[in-house]
Amino acid sequence: MKVCLGGTFNYLHKGHKCLIQKAIEVAGENGSLYIGVTTKKLFKNKKGMKPFEYRKKEIEQYLFSEG
Repeated sequence: MKVCLGGTFNYLHKGHKCLIQKAIEVAGENGSLYIGVTTKKLFKNKKGMKPFEYRKKEIEQYLFSEG
């Protein structure tokens, strides 16, 4: 199954991790997981926002660590 989720992921917290784990579970062994990370344009409160590349890398590192 293909599963898609998206968010800002400014601070990768326990709730995000639970959501990602559930998405992996739903996708299944032969499925695909697509994660969209919002850009600065879509982020309403730009104050304190981490750069896109940093947020993307945090998610990638989490996914590889859970591998």
